[in-house]
Amino acid sequence: MTYYTDSLDAATKAAQDAARSAKAARDLVGAPADAAVAAAVNGTGTQTRGALDGRYAQTTFNGKGLPRFVMRSNYATFDLAKAAAGSGGIVWYDQATTETGLTVDTPLTIDGAGVTITKGGNGPIFTVTAKNVKFRRGISLDGAGGTYTGVGIAVTGNGTTQDLEVDCDILGTDQQCITFGTGAGQRATIRSQSMSTRNKVTTDAAMTAGSATLTSATANFTAADVGRYALVLGAYDSARASSYHIAQITAVASATSCTLAIPAGATISATSLEVHHPCVAFGDDSSTTGDRTIVGLHTLGFLGVDVGGVQTVGLIGLNTRGVIFSASNSQKVSMAGCRVAPSGGPTILHGTSHAISGCVFSGDVILETDCNNSAMGADNTLATGMVLVNKNNSNSIPAARVDPPLPVTMDPVSLSAASALNANQAVYMRVRGSGYISKIGMHVGTSSGNICVGVYANSGAGSSAAPSTRKGTSGSVACPVAGYAEVPLTAPVWCADGDWIALVADNATATFYRGGAAGFASSLAKGRTNFQSTAFPLPATAASGTGFLFSLILTGVI
Repeated sequence: MTYYTDSLDAATKAAQDAARSAKAARDLVGAPADAAVAAAVNGTGTQTRGALDGRYAQTTFNGKGLPRFVMRSNYATFDLAKAAAGSGGIVWYDQATTETGLTVDTPLTIDGAGVTITKGGNGPIFTVTAKNVKFRRGISLDGAGGTYTGVGIAVTGNGTTQDLEVDCDILGTDQQCITFGTGAGQRATIRSQSMSTRNKVTTDAAMTAGSATLTSATANFTAADVGRYALVLGAYDSARASSYHIAQITAVASATSCTLAIPAGATISATSLEVHHPCVAFGDDSSTTGDRTIVGLHTLGFLGVDVGGVQTVGLIGLNTRGVIFSASNSQKVSMAGCRVAPSGGPTILHGTSHAISGCVFSGDVILETDCNNSAMGADNTLATGMVLVNKNNSNSIPAARVDPPLPVTMDPVSLSAASALNANQAVYMRVRGSGYISKIGMHVGTSSGNICVGVYANSGAGSSAAPSTRKGTSGSVACPVAGYAEVPLTAPVWCADGDWIALVADNATATFYRGGAAGFASSLAKGRTNFQSTAFPLPATAASGTGFLFSLILTGVI
């Protein structure tokens, strides 16, 4: 065998610490046991650190080159330890420490004896600019609970950061656990067992169905929260109180109020709120290539995928609270054998050419209008009551996964005659079927003035059922011309089976087609139809009324 003979420095270290360093090095490379090491570990040796480091940091074993091994605690700085280890070497953390702003610019393995590296300042803990860098499971990175800003590991470089491996856990970062910047050929494999970016948790969140405003007296929202994601318990859908509404924060109005990208589907108060960055974020690189693979990652937060160009991201065996392919330029994401959204939140897909197979979804899966040429395999499983919503016909979904019947107040084949409404009188019709809708369909008899349509959550059951809080609305718009028309809502909403679709006109001239005869007994219509006088445009909360005397035919449209 050949050994380094230079002493790393002149200081003497305790024999046991030195022997543990040597033994760990030999264990890593598979070297045979050594009596001197055993004696030192047992406290009976007299070797100095210099002698042991020099002897057991081997360059060859059985004719094969071996990495040089150094103890991080033996050096004043990480840079000195990195220089001592050299290209392809191992920096071993033998004790917990605090680090920030470390650059890995040479092939290196970073490992340890089950210790934690805690963020000690703003910025990334590690910035990787080299190929063949490995973070092993013997260390974990702690973001200090959001005390400092910055990510855990920032991957930069254009074609220089190939073959990154991350096995260590990364917890409590203020921003993402791992970020990938732009650059060709950034190949990476992530096998961490736990990641979390949670930096806010409150129990006093409130939202109103159809509104994108989120309030919390204790959240202390700041401008830094813009771009993060809010997870609001129960605000996703009134029929799914245990599901999370997941949406990006787009603006902060005050310390107690912010705006989300997606309006709430249910009205909630005094509920749980978490604010996260995605655990892993892939940079938008619209003109170059890259391959990133995440294997067996378990996240306490959720995964964000935002890639461009012809990059490919593979998600294998992932266990996460939700997945959002966050931008229309997300491309070529492959998911296999993943368990997604055990909290019941939705999986939202944008972008091109995704392939999803063998996954279990505990929440709805939504292929947005800008998600195209993607495929959902027949071997995917959705939890009971969850739905797959495909908003783009270029996507391939199995016949067994077709969308449920869209919400409708009456079977359109019962179309009978057009009737006028009283001016400013809102009419509420309870629906059958469910789905994400962005428009309300109707048949206009006579066009006049302005109208407003909306979706309302249901309250009560049977003949006591009534519309309650508004989920979505068109606002005041010009009445469409006579014939079939679709009136867009200001934002897509989830219309659950048993919710209500509403229509109001500002005049008594416009007419709309109904089903069957007019003038049936109002007692028969209780729990099925409702009306409210002086309600133009549609109010945030419906007022109680009695059964309306005919049924308008209104449908939800994707």
